[in-house]
Amino acid sequence: MNTTQFLLSLLCRSLGLGLLGYLSFRIAHRAPASARHRLALGTLLAMLLLPVALVVPPSYSVSLPNAPEVVVYLSGSPVSPRPVSAASRVELPAGSKLPSTSPSWLAIIWITGSVLVCLRLGAGLTQLVMRRRKAIRIDVPGFNVPVIEDRLAQVPMTAWLGRSVIFLPPVWRTWTSDRLARVLAHEAAHVRRGDWFAQMAMNLAVAVHWPNPFAWLLLRDATYVAECAADAAVLSAGAEPAHYAGDLLDIARSARTMRSAVAVPMAVKADVSRRIEMILIHSQKQRGFGRLGLIGLSAMLVIAAVPLTTWALQAKGPAMQPALAAPSDSVAVLVSAQLLEPGAGNKPMFQHKNFVTKGADCKDCHRTIAGQSGLVASTSSGFAMIVPEAAADKILNEAKLAGTNLVSSPKVKTLSGMQAMVTTSDGDLKRTLKVTPMVTQTGAIMLSASISTTRGDKVEMQVMTDGIIPPGNALILFARNAKGQLQAMCILRASKV
Repeated sequence: MNTTQFLLSLLCRSLGLGLLGYLSFRIAHRAPASARHRLALGTLLAMLLLPVALVVPPSYSVSLPNAPEVVVYLSGSPVSPRPVSAASRVELPAGSKLPSTSPSWLAIIWITGSVLVCLRLGAGLTQLVMRRRKAIRIDVPGFNVPVIEDRLAQVPMTAWLGRSVIFLPPVWRTWTSDRLARVLAHEAAHVRRGDWFAQMAMNLAVAVHWPNPFAWLLLRDATYVAECAADAAVLSAGAEPAHYAGDLLDIARSARTMRSAVAVPMAVKADVSRRIEMILIHSQKQRGFGRLGLIGLSAMLVIAAVPLTTWALQAKGPAMQPALAAPSDSVAVLVSAQLLEPGAGNKPMFQHKNFVTKGADCKDCHRTIAGQSGLVASTSSGFAMIVPEAAADKILNEAKLAGTNLVSSPKVKTLSGMQAMVTTSDGDLKRTLKVTPMVTQTGAIMLSASISTTRGDKVEMQVMTDGIIPPGNALILFARNAKGQLQAMCILRASKV
């Protein structure tokens, strides 16, 4: 999956998850504000984790018969052939193309938007830190949260700067003691609920998914219901609704502050009328959506969201790429591999003169292997062939006569689009074979395969190719060493089961 496919898949998944969360939030309009806040927060946190679900799919370990040293890992999400670096890419024949590795404009635009949102958050936090240094500490007997007077603040607000801090505007000096107590109770409710941390997490989710309008809508609504939840906490503590509504109206009337991304302001003009209405009807019992209804709605959201973490965008890819079977088809594929390396003394793998190249620039010597033709792709690091299975068996026999070692011969049953990774170890030497079968709509099987050898952290050899295997044929992947000699060979066969 290239960068563009990854981002398109991420956008589609986040749009689906955001739509589910937003509809659930609207349906639960009679639920308590704290519960609706958790619903919006949970949706945005799930969206924040979506890139991780795409990059690190679940893995399963399977034992292979007659090869106890081999472990196969099957990834849980469909993948497509990936381009490799220029040093190890296998070039296709003339007229064909590998997926482009040039920078994606979509990726550039997406990253630029995310960086701008993060810069906005960073600038806001930096400004708050500087304002705190110039603020005046206010002593409030019996109140364990630091309270400061900030001359730039227009409304009370809460932030976390190493610890929770409550900012008060200079006008607090004109408030009555009862109003001050109600304001501090409101801000203390934000501290107890952890609303600042929730707001920062939601802002990070918006930074990642800024092209998704549902992310912005959920952030806006979550900020509003967080204030409603703090209002409910103040009223539950015994505050008179009419007096508290008057406090909120007076504070908002003198403020020009818009919503803040790095603090939790007590009042925003756009929301005051709705909040006052909620405060005045606080004593009325809300009907039609109880705790069980909210639990049921949350369960439905989770159930509906699970497929979004395992579904991948079915991208068309380059024009040369065949149309693949839909993921829902779940076509089972049996892939068998035979990985061979030079035997004792690291002798050349084959006796036939065409099995040993004279240099990295040799272009004709590998066109015929043991009398069998079928060149697919070639580069200085290796080449690949698609030949009939009888020809593959002949090549295998020639390799055995040359004294090669059969490192492993696993058989893996998997699904179309699922990557199999086979690893073998010999001391600090690690061999890795990756293969992804993709069933086309015509029923043919396309294999994306790569073999690599690492010793410690150093990659000694790596080669990759893609090829469509007609029925009765096999894909053979060869890797050369620095001298141009064949260092490894892998025969791959695939069939639908």
